[in-house]
Amino acid sequence: MNDRSQGGSSLKPGQIELMQNRRLLYDDGRGVDEALNEVDEDGYGMPVTATYYLQLFNYKTTKSA
Repeated sequence: MNDRSQGGSSLKPGQIELMQNRRLLYDDGRGVDEALNEVDEDGYGMPVTATYYLQLFNYKTTKSA
């Protein structure tokens, strides 16, 4: 867990996409009523250090721990 927005998906078999700290230059109309654009004093996106731990298993033969 971290303090940033994050999400993930699997659009194709064998592929995982993880997104962290997404940036939107304009309000997306989903309730925040402002752009999601955290920048540092130089205008660059905020660096975020995170470690992800993934548990991969075959759901047909193994239960999740």
